[in-house]
Amino acid sequence: MKQVTINYYTFEELSEEVKEKVIQKYWDINVNSDWWDWVYENAKNIGIEIESFDIDRGSYCHFKNTFDADDTYSLIISEHGEGFETYELAEQYSIDKGEILSKYSQDDIDAGLCDNELTDLAKDFQNSLEKWYLFLLRKGYEYLTSEWVIKETLISNEYYFNEEGEME
Repeated sequence: MKQVTINYYTFEELSEEVKEKVIQKYWDINVNSDWWDWVYENAKNIGIEIESFDIDRGSYCHFKNTFDADDTYSLIISEHGEGFETYELAEQYSIDKGEILSKYSQDDIDAGLCDNELTDLAKDFQNSLEKWYLFLLRKGYEYLTSEWVIKETLISNEYYFNEEGEME
């Protein structure tokens, strides 16, 4: 009979060299599942459904076609506080919409003479929000893959490693 003893260590007990190896090996420990859910939920709270995104080379965030600028404006004003980027974007949308409508009489508005301008404004508002959510997604990913957060995950979840840095 042969008996083998293997020692396991917490992240903090590893040598500095092995710690670096572990951080490199498990760089994606915080992003190997649906890490973006919090951003999707934030968007959903203001009536936006994110359809897809790419924080890498594609660099985009697309909403589903259900985006409604006026509904989103109202939800942002009620759900997000002043000083939040989306609040400022919503306020600008409202100002710009007011300026467009002020150029037309009620009869012209009812006849749809400003519809093209309002559609363009809504698209611009959507594009601004898509850029904002892309920024949030990027920053969230960068945070979750930062060395400090990886270390915190390994320590707080009490993972164990052998001498070479392989997880138990």
